[in-house]
Amino acid sequence: SIIAGLLKDTKSLIEFEEQVKILMQKVFTLWVGDVFEKLDQTIRLKKQAEGWQYCRSDYRSVQFLFGSVNFKRSFMHDKR
Repeated sequence: SIIAGLLKDTKSLIEFEEQVKILMQKVFTLWVGDVFEKLDQTIRLKKQAEGWQYCRSDYRSVQFLFGSVNFKRSFMHDKR
């Protein structure tokens, strides 16, 4: 496990805590990015069913206190 490796490789509990915090922030930013992409996919499918046309996807980045979250966002337009 990654955490067991951190515990083995760190020289103090304070250093271990700092490394675990960094790991948790990285994992959380990836998780939030995945959630944003799933929300985008849900919205895209709903809008396509309503007649909107998918144009493209671009990468976006949003800075949070816990780190930078990267995700793909769809661009669409209404055919009407």
